[in-house]
Amino acid sequence: LGLRWLAALFNGTTSKIIVPSSTPLNINGAGSHVTIIARIILNGNPTLADALGFQVTRKGTEGANLSNYAFEVVQPTSGNVRIQFRSVGSAGRSQYGSTDLATGKEYIIAASCSHGDTNANLYVNGLLESLTNSDTASATYQFPSTTGSLGIGSDGSGGQLLNGYLYELAIFSEIIPGN
Repeated sequence: LGLRWLAALFNGTTSKIIVPSSTPLNINGAGSHVTIIARIILNGNPTLADALGFQVTRKGTEGANLSNYAFEVVQPTSGNVRIQFRSVGSAGRSQYGSTDLATGKEYIIAASCSHGDTNANLYVNGLLESLTNSDTASATYQFPSTTGSLGIGSDGSGGQLLNGYLYELAIFSEIIPGN
């Protein structure tokens, strides 16, 4: 149940795919789970000024109860480019991984999380990441209901554009063991 996308090149300025809201993509509430898997090659990096980074995929847009999950590439500190998973409801929670991503190199990235979890599971090339909290307004991950679109290579309204290749994106409404 969910969405699978094969391949696309995003230029970081205008390229994006917007999928209208649909029931299989509305992962929300108690008992809900999400796993997102993709292969990426970055052509450029987000800067510290790009506080929300490049979106691999995001359901909805930034703001209280406008988004319920996001998988993104961020630069939390100067020179460090990492994957991040976030939920944004009335109070957000996000964590980024420990592997520095380089431009021009292929990575298999994955995130999985359940509503109410304290920590997400982030993977780069099959290895579980150590996590750093970047938003702890909420003590646990919450997936609020939203009718927002799903952005691929962007948020649900077409912002925060990815610069690079995105292959084999898959979103599941369950935890997939052995990411």
